[in-house]
Amino acid sequence: MRGWLAWTVAAVWLCGCGSSQGAKQADPVTGPEVTIEALLKAPLALADGVEVIVSRVSVPAGEKLPLHTHPGEEFVHVVAGSGTLELRGKDPVPLAAGQSAVVPLGAVHAFTAGPRGARAIVFRVHEQGKPPRTLVPSGDR
Repeated sequence: MRGWLAWTVAAVWLCGCGSSQGAKQADPVTGPEVTIEALLKAPLALADGVEVIVSRVSVPAGEKLPLHTHPGEEFVHVVAGSGTLELRGKDPVPLAAGQSAVVPLGAVHAFTAGPRGARAIVFRVHEQGKPPRTLVPSGDR
């Protein structure tokens, strides 16, 4: 299974294939400096009402994403640069190019890009029809 995932990431990254190829957008939660490019969005055959979304994400140097949650699990693989993943209640997780991390279902988290920024491939598995991310109010930090 792990080999299949690695090959899928490589194929999506190299060819930019997917049902939403090239759909770059500024995200209202992450702000205009962060680029999220949708590479693939598809239903998950193993579970009704669940979808997989694959994105290429670029975060400028030093940019900190606000605390937020997802309606599912998120799998992050840093392909260039570095950053720090913060999961509420856990120690910060430094990530460099070639490293991966998992954000559990509903976990409150944030990400800060390193001095050269960060580029990552992000797989999300979550409920169809739900917003991809929800901001956590500043009072809930």
